Amino acid sequence: MQLPPNSATESWPTPNYVNPETRGHIGMAVGILLAVMVTIILAIRLYARKWLTRGFGLDDVFILLAYLPATAYTIIGIVAEQKFHWNRHTWDLELEYFVPGLQLILVNQILFNLATSLTKLSILALLHRLTSASGDRMMTIAVMASIAIISLNCFIFIIVSIFQCTPLWEFWELSSGPQNCIDQDAHLRAINLINTLTDWLVVLLPLKTALGLNLPARQISMVIFLFGVGVLASSAGIARCYFAWMLTTNFDTVWNNWSSWFCSALELNIGIICASIPATKPFFSSYLPNVFETTFRPHNSMTMDWNRKLLTQSPSLTTFIDQSSTSSTFLPQHPTPLLSNPQLANLNKPLPPIVSNRHVDLEAQPVPVNEFGPYTRSIKTSLPQRAGVRFSDPCRNLPPSSSQPQDRTTILIMYRADNESVPIQQIPSRASFA
Repeated sequence: MQLPPNSATESWPTPNYVNPETRGHIGMAVGILLAVMVTIILAIRLYARKWLTRGFGLDDVFILLAYLPATAYTIIGIVAEQKFHWNRHTWDLELEYFVPGLQLILVNQILFNLATSLTKLSILALLHRLTSASGDRMMTIAVMASIAIISLNCFIFIIVSIFQCTPLWEFWELSSGPQNCIDQDAHLRAINLINTLTDWLVVLLPLKTALGLNLPARQISMVIFLFGVGVLASSAGIARCYFAWMLTTNFDTVWNNWSSWFCSALELNIGIICASIPATKPFFSSYLPNVFETTFRPHNSMTMDWNRKLLTQSPSLTTFIDQSSTSSTFLPQHPTPLLSNPQLANLNKPLPPIVSNRHVDLEAQPVPVNEFGPYTRSIKTSLPQRAGVRFSDPCRNLPPSSSQPQDRTTILIMYRADNESVPIQQIPSRASFA
């Protein structure tokens, strides 16, 4: 490490090793919180991909590999803050803490490049899977080009970081004379600028694919939330660039390096969380359905006929009583008020009479002449054949009486699964009097 010139050190205040100004313990608190959150989210993601959806892929491998250097980066920063007091001003730091702190900085440079590159590769691997399935050739080429650029950038900067000084120990050796090192300020500015640009590239690249999906409103809200988290992580990268620039223009190296580490830790951990949230949906849908049902469950596309009275409702089956007067494949947009007097119902199209112990074919059923007039048209329906039951009052099994007529009411109950998109052709109800 090149010591600052005498003109800069002469303006520094008197060192205070007893009660110096520090950053406090905010780095340790935030670092531990981020590490715990990332560990939990990543464990849920891997469990869901491996045992729930059986879709463990290359993106999961990349995110698991990114977790290791990101967590090590966070822990090393906490150790440097708490043990080597790298949360102070440079003039308040004891001389024996400079060398181990600089060694940890060199390790963290390599870990940061590795972690951020693997996180981006994980997101791009998932995006490549989506674009390949959708057949978007141009987007697939863009994703592959981004993967190549980020991989090459990671390799080059890791090599440059390892060999920036020859021999390497000159990086942490305090010297006022010239050293056999590259321009470390230019290297630091370049690595932070390129990493920030690729962060925004990975965040904005899936935007076209996401907007092209025909998603329900609540799922669109979830996509917007994920993009917001990605923008937050990229904004932390912008702040990191600022403090990295301060390192090259301000000689208070220790104080500015803590700020750069803090922003980098936020960027790495939030990036892993953002990349893992979509994969955790099956877990929460399976084990916490009451909490996340309203967010993840899509809307039912079936339009309800308000002329049919709802009897039962379940996730897979819905039962209605048909009270409509006409047969139509188009359902009304607004509910129609029910008649207060049931005898005023339109009975111009009655159903055939009930025959005991006889199968009724709904595909084509001729209707005989009755007291309401002839009806010879066959009733056709596009519904698949289902097992159905016709219900009537118990009086139909009694012997007919010539002295007093018996009332007989027929109710047709139709069933339709919620996932069927074929509209139901309504069959009018009938109330006949024997």
